[in-house]
Amino acid sequence: TGGCAAGGFDADARDGLRGRGGLRRRRGGEGRDRMANGTACASEKLLPGTPEAPAGHHGFTVTSVAYHQEKQIVVSASTDGKVLVWNADKIDAQDKPLKILDGKNGAVWSVIVVGNFIVCGSESGQIRIWDINGENEKTLTGHTAPVCKLSQFGSNQFVSASRDSKAFLWSLEKEEPLKTLSGHSKGLTDVVVVGGRAATSSLDNTIKVWDLASGENLSTLEGHALQVTCLTAIDDERIASGSADGEIRIWNLSTAKCDKSFKGHGMSVTGLHKVSGSKLASTGWDGVVKIWDVGTGKCVQTMQPAPEKNAKDADGGICASSVLSEDRIVASHFNKQVNVWDCQSGKSLASKAMKGFASAVVTSIDGKGAYLGLSYGEMHKLDVQ
Repeated sequence: TGGCAAGGFDADARDGLRGRGGLRRRRGGEGRDRMANGTACASEKLLPGTPEAPAGHHGFTVTSVAYHQEKQIVVSASTDGKVLVWNADKIDAQDKPLKILDGKNGAVWSVIVVGNFIVCGSESGQIRIWDINGENEKTLTGHTAPVCKLSQFGSNQFVSASRDSKAFLWSLEKEEPLKTLSGHSKGLTDVVVVGGRAATSSLDNTIKVWDLASGENLSTLEGHALQVTCLTAIDDERIASGSADGEIRIWNLSTAKCDKSFKGHGMSVTGLHKVSGSKLASTGWDGVVKIWDVGTGKCVQTMQPAPEKNAKDADGGICASSVLSEDRIVASHFNKQVNVWDCQSGKSLASKAMKGFASAVVTSIDGKGAYLGLSYGEMHKLDVQ
């Protein structure tokens, strides 16, 4: 991927942005439902008492962050509608971004760097692209609902997943989609590219596998009892999926069969990451990080910070996570705590309390730093040695 990484808050965790130092909750649960479906308005205000972000940072919740190793930049997106470009070595309260890019179309839910281009997906369904210098802007249209996830394919293509239930394959060189991936009955939650195939997950409880050369739907993977919240690639033939039912499944893309399923989370799975060897890391709304042996399906490590007194069950839930050099994982909890764990030993390597929860996390390719986008708009670099 050219030394690029991206991360954001997990699909199921959108529900928690309101009332937790993020966006204001509407009456009657309307705001909660709209956030869960990716349709919240960027114009809504932060709750009283929420910390104020430093000057030059975002004005509202950071939703997605991307890292580019070669250029040594970090790109952040927010519900304030802006995309900020940062020097990767200068991201703290007193620092200012190198560039401020205006999304112009409401909240920005996803951002990636493809080659030398910044790509972001917005609430309006539009996709905006700038070159790495923040110039030569263009807009791609086709989606009719928020673009929740983006995934790079090759050197100059990417796949967009939207709450309109469709995914598109795009080229940086064209303004029309190369392929339309349509077949889900409800909005999409994630997309992952595996070789020449893409897998999309949905609120309809299924995963669909697509041939990116033809746009053909190769298979539909069924088995989860509730919405599929996250995906990750294990190798060229297998993916893992996590669901709101707390279950994790390993799928073989060629046979369209579930090789293994295991349930270790008491609540929704919010993140999946391949880690060293044949291991898989999962994070959950229950506040737990688990390490699984993909071959045996056994849980080999369980990591969880000590519970706080008088805390509600979901207060410690993990809303964003990222892996450092395949052997350490950074987990952000709704109780504003960020923890770094050793995936091999299960030991805590670092813990830091923030002013607000980290709603988006990405790690540097060299494994020395994690970049946190906070619920009230601040960007922060966490040095990890």
